[in-house]
Amino acid sequence: MTEPRGVDEKLAAADQGPEPVPWLEELPPRQIVAELDRYIVGQDAAKRAVAIAVRNRWRLIRTGTLISFTRELKPFRTYTLRLSMTCWDRNWIYMRFVFEHRGKLMAAGYVKGSTLGSAGINSRETFGVLGLAPESPPFPPSLQAWIDADRKVVREA
Repeated sequence: MTEPRGVDEKLAAADQGPEPVPWLEELPPRQIVAELDRYIVGQDAAKRAVAIAVRNRWRLIRTGTLISFTRELKPFRTYTLRLSMTCWDRNWIYMRFVFEHRGKLMAAGYVKGSTLGSAGINSRETFGVLGLAPESPPFPPSLQAWIDADRKVVREA
């Protein structure tokens, strides 16, 4: 039997067996970027960061999300998701996201997360891969209020 060659063939082969095929982790970063190019337009720096994260076997962890809806998100519609690194602290990266449909704001918010590697949470290493400076920009007041409220909930538990 010949080995599957394309992405679709490899996914089909993975669906046939009980164990997932970790083929993407076996590729060098340049080939991972080439595979991502098939599905993502632009975002070259982000694709390189994903390739390095896959090679290093990092796993993304999300620990909190704050979202406000201005309009209903309906199923089966196409939305544009814009994501940007806003600021960071010792352990966490805070990202701002916006959902748009035909130029109209549908929802916006923040997500708090990091990467998990073999040595635990490795935000400092992640900062270097993403090209982030060690010092964070100032936290926006709305984000700082969410962080403070989140800490208060944990203290009161």
